[in-house]
Amino acid sequence: MDGISSVNKITDQGDVKKKLARIIRGKVIILGVGNDLRGDDGFGSLLAKGLKGMVKGIVYDGGVSPENYIGKIIKEKPDIILIVDALDMGSEPGKVAIFEPEQLGRDEFSTHHLSLPLLAAIIQSQIRAQIYTIGVQPERTKFGEGLSPSVGRTLERLKQVLAELLA
Repeated sequence: MDGISSVNKITDQGDVKKKLARIIRGKVIILGVGNDLRGDDGFGSLLAKGLKGMVKGIVYDGGVSPENYIGKIIKEKPDIILIVDALDMGSEPGKVAIFEPEQLGRDEFSTHHLSLPLLAAIIQSQIRAQIYTIGVQPERTKFGEGLSPSVGRTLERLKQVLAELLA
């Protein structure tokens, strides 16, 4: 966790919006990752579901198997890929950070089948897209729990920011 805990922490909506405004350009794909049956782990998946039809860009809900979307992503040849997931960064619940693939460790803290850095490496071996991971610090990830209030608020704010930037 040391490598991730001090990198690119974004603490408020204004910072998130500024950073994403610098990143977003051209054709954008948003890939939500997570298990919405495990509390805050469903953050990325729920964000993707909420953004479908609201933004100019392609939105995929990768759920717990984002690797199933590799072929579709490569076929679309996007300029930017935003992978959204709950990541244990050792921070306060609901805090957001934005990472480039090399900033995430190989054994990163995902409950998913394929690590996010490996997913990014596979995609980048086929196309020249820039890939960023938007991580939110979860509070609870036990089976059957809903989103915590802090992560729920972050979900709504991030959905608003992305909808505005990709209008």
